[in-house]
Amino acid sequence: MSEFSKPLDLVFSLDYEKFGDGSGCVYRDQIIPTSYLASVLQLYGARLTVFVEVGQQLYYSSLQDWDQVKPIENQIRNLYRKGHGIELHIHPMWFFANAQNTGPLSLHRYPFDLSLLCQSQMEDIISKSVNYLKRLIEGIDSGYRPLAYRAGAWSMSNRLSLFSFLRENGIKIDSTIAPGAKFHSSYGSFDYTNYKMEASWAEDGLLEIPILTEKSRMSVIHYCNYGGIKTRRLVSRLYKNKLADMDKGKIGRLTKLFNKDYCMADYNFIAPKKIFKMIMRHYYNHVSSSGDSVPVVLIGHSKTSYYSDRLHELFHLLQSAPMPVRYRTISDIHTNK
Repeated sequence: MSEFSKPLDLVFSLDYEKFGDGSGCVYRDQIIPTSYLASVLQLYGARLTVFVEVGQQLYYSSLQDWDQVKPIENQIRNLYRKGHGIELHIHPMWFFANAQNTGPLSLHRYPFDLSLLCQSQMEDIISKSVNYLKRLIEGIDSGYRPLAYRAGAWSMSNRLSLFSFLRENGIKIDSTIAPGAKFHSSYGSFDYTNYKMEASWAEDGLLEIPILTEKSRMSVIHYCNYGGIKTRRLVSRLYKNKLADMDKGKIGRLTKLFNKDYCMADYNFIAPKKIFKMIMRHYYNHVSSSGDSVPVVLIGHSKTSYYSDRLHELFHLLQSAPMPVRYRTISDIHTNK
């Protein structure tokens, strides 16, 4: 096999959700940006892997607030019909929200880590969430079941217990870990500094396909590009009470930004040229590893996908890559489609 004959399997993952405190509009922050993002990817034969925040759907279903529920369900079904992947994403706070038909919703910051709940709660939430997605898609594909999971706020401290329940419910893949990254707040907490950026590996009985991440002492530079700044400014107007920053003043928020020493391949905030360089470095580092391809997972969020035209530049750069580039969903990699 020549140096560049092994294909690169590129996954565009999308966390499909409202803002962390439950605020936002399903059309503005989910349906419209996701629809446009999918249309951009379609031009290049690429597909999304949509990690659906199921707790949000079950919460509004319990209130019979169909204006919140039905548009999301219709979009998820349409995405699946077009070949996009539909997978599992859980912020457990939704399962502890006080049901109220009037007044604004305000989610509590706790519990933010599903894996720290008692086993019966964990099992119940995972089972309900998997069954919801199965019911949603079974009219289109009777054999469908979600195969992949991503933890809300990337937080899963007790992976051994969590992964056990995920396996029992048919989950085969996790795509939560961002190797080298570390973060702590009262909303989310994770420490993946002991992980190296590998292509994939077995993790407590699941296949871990990590989010592409690089260590960088000056990561703030990579977030301070024109598109990233525009996105951040817009999001700051829409999401004024960011849960991860509620216990920080202005200086604390700036300190967090400048102390960040890792860079996730987030196509909403990172410039296309930087993401392309990250992809190429990852490929060169792992092209000689075992496996028939080198998988790479990029990340975005529906609630920050307001400038998806930037991705045209990334696709044009990928067209010049020396290796074959295959655009896949994350379940394709597991089933080797």
